[in-house]
Amino acid sequence: MFKVFSKKDFESLQFKTSCRDKTEFTKAIESLSVGSALIIKKEEWEHQSPPISRLYSARKSGSEFSCRTLADDAGWAILRTK
Repeated sequence: MFKVFSKKDFESLQFKTSCRDKTEFTKAIESLSVGSALIIKKEEWEHQSPPISRLYSARKSGSEFSCRTLADDAGWAILRTK
């Protein structure tokens, strides 16, 4: 059935990441200032779609980005433009 336990026990549990949790990618994007850029290597990217598809939350705040694929196809460069 159900198990009741303390807050301390609750805090020691491990959870899956939810869509509300900020990923390292989201934190890095939000920390970019206008004119600064970020490079993401393909081997570091865990998703099938390119990083530009994951910029929704940052765009909601009015930020704008340019995402380009590197010439050697090894990853992407993201520039914050606004």
